[in-house]
Amino acid sequence: MQKALIAMSGGVDSSLAAALTRKEGYECLGVTMLLLPDESDEKKYDYGCIAEDEAKSAAEVASLLGIEHRTVRMKADFEKLVISHFVDSYLAGKTPNPCVECNRHIKFSALADYAAAEGCDLLVTGHYARTYKDESTGRVYLRCAGDRKKDQTYFLWSLTPDKLKKIRFPIGELSKEAVRALAEQLSLPTAKKKDSQDICFVKTDYADFIRKFTGKTPPPGDFTDTCGNLLGRHCGLINYTVGQRKGLGIALGEPKYVIEKDALSNRVILGDNKDLFKNRVYASDVSLCVEDGEVYDGMPVCAKIRYNQPPVPGKLFIPDEGRVLVEFSESVRAVSPGQSLVFYSDDTVLGGAIID
Repeated sequence: MQKALIAMSGGVDSSLAAALTRKEGYECLGVTMLLLPDESDEKKYDYGCIAEDEAKSAAEVASLLGIEHRTVRMKADFEKLVISHFVDSYLAGKTPNPCVECNRHIKFSALADYAAAEGCDLLVTGHYARTYKDESTGRVYLRCAGDRKKDQTYFLWSLTPDKLKKIRFPIGELSKEAVRALAEQLSLPTAKKKDSQDICFVKTDYADFIRKFTGKTPPPGDFTDTCGNLLGRHCGLINYTVGQRKGLGIALGEPKYVIEKDALSNRVILGDNKDLFKNRVYASDVSLCVEDGEVYDGMPVCAKIRYNQPPVPGKLFIPDEGRVLVEFSESVRAVSPGQSLVFYSDDTVLGGAIID
């Protein structure tokens, strides 16, 4: 009998993933990762979710299903590789995506290592994504979820071909409504549980979290236009994002948008809406979900620059090793350094990179 480790977050998606895996006859081990600090640190940093409560929910589901449940502390790795990366990136004027880093370094790296050490053949999660095995080649591909509205492949581009062979997404074909309905049929206690929102470790707003985490207040600086002319003073780079119009705190007589953050000079550059549109996006720290040779220079792709954006057609170029360029057929708005550029062929994920 094959053994599967199910990453159980305490929510309905991972609960149903566990139930479906159990139903298929796998020997199952449910694991909840405890990623956030102890209560004293939680008060200091104002973290956004109580890991122990989620672990209790997961344990309740595991007990109902008749599978073993464990909690595994990964606080140090999570703080170093996800939270500190998030904070450092924001301070450098970027807009990072911590879910991407968590999947890359924690769920599908540290937890995958734990699964292997426990003799598990598969790592199972409740992500809305699918895998497909080409029987003629033995290669496994990452595909978009059956319900495109819930598709989470944007956060999974760091999954390499070797990793994909040992990963399963049991709810990848289902809609959220179908997941909840099945969970109710199985009397899972998480069936009606609310979905978690936004970043798990931020309770209030990003800037407030960063100030508490670092114990420092980023210095004010200049608002300038694209020609470098002074427009006013900003109250710290971390308070602004590319594309932002409201909450700038200055009156210029016409709408202006954040089009760039320059950490080197501590400037926030403002411009018109038209200045936000780009058709060329460079990205580095590339990871491919397919084998070498399946991605090539000049390849037609569809690509996304943020999670809640439909893929836009374009061409993929490889100007340097570890770097890609996508030339879009139509301009994309508010390209944010630090976010992910994820590129697809139809519904297959080819890979991704961090926007420069």
